[in-house]
Amino acid sequence: MNHNDNGTIAVGAAGSLMRRLTELPEPTEYFPPLTEDNPRTHTPWGSAQSASHYGRGLIMYSTASHGGFHVSNGLLSRIPDYLQSADKYADGTAGWYEEDCAWAIVVVCIPERFRLEARMDAVRIMQNVYPEQWQRFVSA
Repeated sequence: MNHNDNGTIAVGAAGSLMRRLTELPEPTEYFPPLTEDNPRTHTPWGSAQSASHYGRGLIMYSTASHGGFHVSNGLLSRIPDYLQSADKYADGTAGWYEEDCAWAIVVVCIPERFRLEARMDAVRIMQNVYPEQWQRFVSA
């Protein structure tokens, strides 16, 4: 474990995924996210009541009952196919990641948009909920 220049702690061997996730500086441009009320967007969970923008192409929607991230087609290319299929909806739509667990996929694949605490929480969820995909991801 080493301290980074930005005061955070880097964990893991040099060049490892864990090291890359913990070495990233805390985002300034995308945190806190810009939030809008009543975005008039339909999600897999119903009509959105609010949307929090985590920079271009990444939006967290909240509905009356649930919510999650929508990843634009441009950013979706950063998520490996086997992780895109981990949270496809019945209609086959990729790019939607629910807020209970699948959000972790978004965070580990686009980590620079999230604070260290969210990145570490995402790692724990990936290890526990998606262990096979996590092993494949860290081995890539």
